[in-house]
Amino acid sequence: MATNKQQIRNDENDRIIRLPGKLGAVTKDVTTKRAALGELGNRAVLRPVIGKEGTKDAKDEKPKMTLRARNPNEKVALDAKKITRNNSIKTTAKSAVLMNIQTRKAAPTTVTVKSAILPTVQQVVVKDEQKDNLLKREDSNLSQKSLTKLKAALAKDQSKKITTVPVKTKVDIKVKPEPAKVKPVAKVIPTGITKSHSAKLIKHVENIDARDSKNPILVSEYVNDIYSYLRQLEVEQPVNENFLEGQHVSPRMRAVLIDWINEVHLQFHLIPETFQMTVGIIDRYLQIERGTTRDYLQLVGVTALFIASKYEELYPPSMDDFVYITDNTYSKQEILAMEMKIIRTLGYNLSRPLPIQFLRRCSKAAEASDYHHSMAKYFLELTSTDYTMATIAPSKVAAASLLLSLRLMNKISSRTANDLWTPTLIHYSSYDVSSLQPIVKKIAELAKAAPSSKLQSVYHKYSTSKFNSIALRSELKGLNMERIMAEQ
Repeated sequence: MATNKQQIRNDENDRIIRLPGKLGAVTKDVTTKRAALGELGNRAVLRPVIGKEGTKDAKDEKPKMTLRARNPNEKVALDAKKITRNNSIKTTAKSAVLMNIQTRKAAPTTVTVKSAILPTVQQVVVKDEQKDNLLKREDSNLSQKSLTKLKAALAKDQSKKITTVPVKTKVDIKVKPEPAKVKPVAKVIPTGITKSHSAKLIKHVENIDARDSKNPILVSEYVNDIYSYLRQLEVEQPVNENFLEGQHVSPRMRAVLIDWINEVHLQFHLIPETFQMTVGIIDRYLQIERGTTRDYLQLVGVTALFIASKYEELYPPSMDDFVYITDNTYSKQEILAMEMKIIRTLGYNLSRPLPIQFLRRCSKAAEASDYHHSMAKYFLELTSTDYTMATIAPSKVAAASLLLSLRLMNKISSRTANDLWTPTLIHYSSYDVSSLQPIVKKIAELAKAAPSSKLQSVYHKYSTSKFNSIALRSELKGLNMERIMAEQ
């Protein structure tokens, strides 16, 4: 820095920070790194640094940096000579602009009108006598950019001097008549027609959705239509009777698989819909793919649970968890391949309704307590391992489970099944007591044999306090249970 005419190179990854110092002294340069921006704007700039002993002052010599290419079409009045600084006249760019504007205001202007009468707007031409002499100052230190701005300002000021004389013309304005206002005609709705099935009111049937009209999440206007559609789906997607007949998989093997899936379901803390959908996927797949062997039955079960978890759960378990619960019997690739096979076999249709969906509707219509509802869920999971119950419609199994729960926990012994199953329950479940009686008897037999059964996952699950210890209640072992099992 102390030597004269030393060349400093600004690298494309360096930038120069000039620290403030005394006036006329050599400033210190600090080099810091920065990210490269490409070729444009990062070209090296060579600039001389002259010390105190040089003939020229450092502050009088400014580096020239061109940030943009000059436009050849740009009309800029520049002198051929290099702009120099005169020590006798030290004016700034701002003072030069003000001086040029004052000179221009003092200059006389002449206005000539070419024609007095023109068919169009008349143009008034303004001539400036000193137009060519404004920007010819050799002792001015204005840069090219300042000159360009000055010329633009003068041109703008000159355009304001051009006056226009408008020619008056006659314009015929036609007013369109306003159309006559038509009164809207009110639509007449026949009194005997309702807009939807949900709006129908039946005699002696309570409207259980009347209190939900202000809650948009419960969609009380469409809830009856939704359940009608679910009943239609369970008819379209049935599980046929004896669907395992003639296959390698036996009903006992199916029951063991469902019992193991129930344990995994409890270990992963999944919702009831996930377990019931898993059972439905397994049954629907086995009745279509009849060549499933025993070695791949567990793969079908864990893959069905994987599909149901992704369908129902907010945070489904990862693939590694499903590989772990099979003790690494199957790999990730095998589970993914079986997933595609099951989905294609079912025709990408997983919309078969679940028993728990109908159970919630029936429990609401019966105004059941938490214990009634929990016992009905216990009965639903007991029926999932039974091969003969797999072919019954989910809505019918749910209604029969709730009816058995109401009868077992009935505090008034004089009330019969017909008294408990009110017209409101008949309407919303679409089943009466006579149609549910055979299924109620079968469920009672399963509940009676649950403590001594070899498949204990459902029984142990509902024996915990988390599920109100429903499986340990005395109603499941009393005389009322024996009476129900003896009915024909």
